Amino acid sequence: MSLNKERDSNMELLRCVAMLLVVLVHTGFLSLGLPTFEEANTEPFSVFMRFLTQSVSVVCVNVFILLSGWYGIRFNLIRLGSFLFQVFFFSVLIYCCFVFVNPREYLNLRSLLVVCLLNGEDYWFVKSYALLFLFSPFLNKLIEDASNKVLVKHILIVFFVFQTIYGWLSINGAPEFAGGFSALSFIGLYLLMRYLRIYGFETSKFRGKQYIAVFFAIAILNASLAFFLARMNIMVFGRIFTYTNPLVICQSLFMVLAFSKLNIKSKFINWMAISCFAVYLTHANQFILRPFFGRWIKFLFDAHSTMMFVLTVACTLLVIFFFSILLDKLRIYSWKKITRN
Repeated sequence: MSLNKERDSNMELLRCVAMLLVVLVHTGFLSLGLPTFEEANTEPFSVFMRFLTQSVSVVCVNVFILLSGWYGIRFNLIRLGSFLFQVFFFSVLIYCCFVFVNPREYLNLRSLLVVCLLNGEDYWFVKSYALLFLFSPFLNKLIEDASNKVLVKHILIVFFVFQTIYGWLSINGAPEFAGGFSALSFIGLYLLMRYLRIYGFETSKFRGKQYIAVFFAIAILNASLAFFLARMNIMVFGRIFTYTNPLVICQSLFMVLAFSKLNIKSKFINWMAISCFAVYLTHANQFILRPFFGRWIKFLFDAHSTMMFVLTVACTLLVIFFFSILLDKLRIYSWKKITRN
């Protein structure tokens, strides 16, 4: 069967949406910084909309991991090789472009360490997801054995209670959670979705509109709470928008469930979804993310009115999205040539 026939277009659409949200979340606090007490009082509408945008888009990473749990990761060396080839295809290609333009700045050991993902923030998602991928056979064996149903339930309860206390309420209480920027948090999300899928969570109880309504209700609640804290000059609102926030996790689950209710068949959506991870690999590259993407968003924010800023950011997101997908088709062609030889 072709890849298009094997893929559920509704969930592949969610994969594309999640990747757009990754770019959107990087237009928020990463590019513009946290809103200040002064901004919250002098520009309340602008600040609230920044909080709301962050609240909607912060589900991006959790959704991507939950999607992996929805279907289950099936480990084999070909899939692992394809994943690593995609990562280094973009990492090396981007580096070569920068070396060509400015060899004096980038032709050094420090830059090569970035290419090889040997620094802390270099494609952090790739390293966390790679460990989840490597652990997936053991996780699948644990959860797919029906005799372990109660055991896994207790593991999930202990895990998320501990993570909520030490990986969210006390954001540095357990550094290994890293606010959700870690393989440990990925493993918890993966097990949660596999458990719900295998052991009978009945999604037909509710309609897609109900799931999406709860999603936006949580988003508005989180944005409102952050706005209130900013207005009170209680500058702890940043942790509301962490991947380990239990409300963000619930919000992410509701988004996945909402898309699971859609009935879509589209070869074009499937064609895009196969390559959508490239969207992350292009704009989130450490040579690009803060030095260029972040500065570009900040320039647009400072230079334009609210409406013009929204329009230019939307155009930026779409250009990055489709350019990355088209570039990834070259990667797919190259990988097929390599594996056929």
